[in-house]
Amino acid sequence: MGTFFHSIRLIASSGESETLEALVDTGAAFTTVPAPVLERLGVKPHRTVKLRLANGQVVEWRLGRVLAEIDGLQEETLCVFGSSNAPPVIGAHTLQAFLLGVDPVEHRLVPREAFLMRMSGRARMVTCHCGCGQPVKRGRVFVDKEHQLAWMVAGGARELNALQPLEAKIRAQRTGSQRGAAKVREIAARFRSTRDMSGNNA
Repeated sequence: MGTFFHSIRLIASSGESETLEALVDTGAAFTTVPAPVLERLGVKPHRTVKLRLANGQVVEWRLGRVLAEIDGLQEETLCVFGSSNAPPVIGAHTLQAFLLGVDPVEHRLVPREAFLMRMSGRARMVTCHCGCGQPVKRGRVFVDKEHQLAWMVAGGARELNALQPLEAKIRAQRTGSQRGAAKVREIAARFRSTRDMSGNNA
């Protein structure tokens, strides 16, 4: 069990290409490649995006489009201009574009089906959150604990850590609202009690 690497070939408009061994990380939103590699291939950033790092810090990164090839298939994908010393990463956006899931046991990429959904009375099939593409039982997020652990090891733990401060803030706000509502009820009860006593004395 653990993370694994997979080759990805980046192709420039001139036909020049470069093949990299990239870490497969389903917890990362986008594929990340060292900026010097993308610049050498002539990839131009078209926007900047705010991304949260493992330590919770939010940083702006340049984002561009590049033609990529994985297992003989080619698709255009979004790619972050990463630090020159950071390892390449294949993220969730690229995996979805290539219709690839993660086999957490064999540590490999596997083809998966895409779902074309429409609003209807039929229940929607939910697939495992680890990215393997397997359906899960109702009310479940992962197929089993092994898939959950694989997702955590492959970067999901970082995603959860990033969400924890936000969840704590929401809980604090919710608790504060509950306390405020309780205080209002207490004041209202005292007011009614005082009003009733005044009426009886009259």
